[in-house]
Amino acid sequence: MITVKNLYKEFQIPKRKQNFKDEIKYFFKREYYIKEAVKDVSFHIPSGEIIGLVGPNGAGKSTIIKMLSGILLPTSGTLRVFGLNPFKNHIEVVKRIGTVFGQNPLVFRDMPVLDSLELTKYMYRISEKQYKENLELFCHMLGLEEFLKTPVSQLSLGQRMRADFACANLHNPELIFLDEPTIGLDLIAKQKIRDFICEINKTRNTTIVLTTHDASEIQRLCSRVLVLDSGQLVFSGNLERMKATYASVQNLQVEISNRKLPDLQDLPIIKYKISNWVITITYDTNVINSNTILSYILRQCHIKDIKEFQPSFHDVILAMYEKLPPIS
Repeated sequence: MITVKNLYKEFQIPKRKQNFKDEIKYFFKREYYIKEAVKDVSFHIPSGEIIGLVGPNGAGKSTIIKMLSGILLPTSGTLRVFGLNPFKNHIEVVKRIGTVFGQNPLVFRDMPVLDSLELTKYMYRISEKQYKENLELFCHMLGLEEFLKTPVSQLSLGQRMRADFACANLHNPELIFLDEPTIGLDLIAKQKIRDFICEINKTRNTTIVLTTHDASEIQRLCSRVLVLDSGQLVFSGNLERMKATYASVQNLQVEISNRKLPDLQDLPIIKYKISNWVITITYDTNVINSNTILSYILRQCHIKDIKEFQPSFHDVILAMYEKLPPIS
């Protein structure tokens, strides 16, 4: 479905000018600096998978999505979608893909949702039979009936995103790119969209590439994850391998008895939080062990109770966002 080899993308960013004189010079001779957004990334995605493309802000996730969907041209490297170059064969590729970008609506602001869906039917030359079947299915799964005839400008964010999902899937795409599709949504809207993603993947074998910061979304939906950091691929594998690779991340819970909190600023730990005189510490056993942490706390205050437990998937993702070496 997707093959990416040695993908590289750089942007020319205009240099900011400090004064009026420099602005005049810039008018005649422009100066730029180079920003490397994606650096030598290689991976492949077979048909029918749900892939999580994750990483901190600025890691290059959206840039890769835009190159795969033909919006951006790579600086160098090779990428193929359905065996085609998505930039040179843009029309052929676009007919077979769907996209949902959380910040860019697919439905038209001043039109009712139903009108946007009918316009999409016309643009993709969708048959009347397919249109009616999909509309009925989407109304059932995404709850579109309540706002189908409402102008998009009057919808909540969750309603608009559900309408976007219907619009993106109306032509039965083989591949869907989802860039932060549930950002800012309430729990009910998130659940409807997650159920919808699972259903189309299961019943239609639709391949889905998903970027998200939501650890629960990755755990619920993705069979495999690709982790980016500063434009480089730092991890590729399934969730079990991820947990095994980063199992060194642990949590330690310490209850303080004398109501005097210790200063943990100098400890090489990932994070900590304090609630009702209970300190929850997330740390990497490759860097520091629990005995060292407890000894450090005991030098400052008394300890009433200690608990050690496995980290959540969110903590594993957080650990991966720390400085990681690229894949060899």
